[in-house]
Amino acid sequence: MRRVDLETGAGRIRQAYEDLLLAYESASADWNDPVSRAVFEDRIEPMAPVIKGTLDAIGRLALIAGEAQRDADQ
Repeated sequence: MRRVDLETGAGRIRQAYEDLLLAYESASADWNDPVSRAVFEDRIEPMAPVIKGTLDAIGRLALIAGEAQRDADQ
């Protein structure tokens, strides 16, 4: 039976958000005006709690999937 791997996807989501924050930080060195701040406040910053909630849910689902896999292997 194929193993469920949710950790890889969760890691990719986490890394993508970190990359986005780094890219914004880098761009804000040259792009520091009201539009830049609005992009961060309206688009980037609201992602943080959604991503955290998603990663928490993936973690819980990974635990359940692992238990189901162990049960199926018995």
